[in-house]
Amino acid sequence: MKRSVYLLSTVFFLTLGLSKVWALPNCVGSWSVETWTNCYGTHVFGSDSEWAGDKYVGEWTDGKQNGHGTYVHSDGDKYVGESKNNKRSGHGNYTYSNGDKYVGEWKDGKKHGHGSFTFSDGTKYVGEWENDNLTGY
Repeated sequence: MKRSVYLLSTVFFLTLGLSKVWALPNCVGSWSVETWTNCYGTHVFGSDSEWAGDKYVGEWTDGKQNGHGTYVHSDGDKYVGESKNNKRSGHGNYTYSNGDKYVGEWKDGKKHGHGSFTFSDGTKYVGEWENDNLTGY
């Protein structure tokens, strides 16, 4: 029993310690391609941007959204997941302001791969997607 407790405690503290090593530092100052690299930060797009009012909180590389983060659109849509070069890529959840929700794979900003789309009325599609279009529906 003592050995199990010791082993579990060791694994817990090693995991906790390693997660601190892997954590990205906070981005410093205002958003910048030069300084916001390999860091974690929050950026709200200004009124002079085509994404005015949108907000991204997450990982940045070379001033681009790369890694895990949360993107909230000014219209209320929300994406939580992986991004690459400012585009949804990898696994992520997209919740639309009307209550629809997509959970699945993304590629180049489009639904691509396996995923499920649940409409606000409860109707659900689970299957494959290609370039934002469901296949086999």
